[in-house]
Amino acid sequence: MVQVIESEETLFIISEYVRGGDLLDHLVKHGQLTEEEARGRFQQLISALQYRHRRGVMHRDLKPENVLLDPAGSAKLADFGFCSLVPGGPLSTFCGIPGYMAPEVMQLQPYAGPPADVWSLGVLLHAMLAGSLPFSGEEFHAMQRSMLLGAYSPPRLVWRQCARLLRGLLTLDPEKRKTLEEVMGDPWVNWARRG
Repeated sequence: MVQVIESEETLFIISEYVRGGDLLDHLVKHGQLTEEEARGRFQQLISALQYRHRRGVMHRDLKPENVLLDPAGSAKLADFGFCSLVPGGPLSTFCGIPGYMAPEVMQLQPYAGPPADVWSLGVLLHAMLAGSLPFSGEEFHAMQRSMLLGAYSPPRLVWRQCARLLRGLLTLDPEKRKTLEEVMGDPWVNWARRG
């Protein structure tokens, strides 16, 4: 965000122009990412989300369309239309899209913003690596049943550390789900090619 201009009737949010398109377009055009590509973009998303959370801003609509890519391939978090500015306390707004929505949001339960965003971050990582959503169903209720069974399977051929991270992000119980701080310290996130 570059600037905010507010009048009596309108709020204008001026943001940076990112001309590389969004992550969804990239996935449709080029297919899933390699682990190395996904890791770099994932690190950028974790950093952006952690920055927002520290300021009491919960995104609540993480999805590939809201991840913009600059020409160099760097990821930038966008579209804060569903964000919550309420620091602490449970949230109750049903928002986001079902494929990326945390189970507690989908079940219309009061929820904490950070774990809900972490769930969506896990779905994003799965989508980057597999080119598809982790829980399937042709309609909302079928997808919800699939998710609530908790039978998550990481994409084939990902490193064991990546599969462990994905399971930690896509844990049904928000109290047991990884925190952003834990994600920042995760071995897969911090793996760097040596040599």
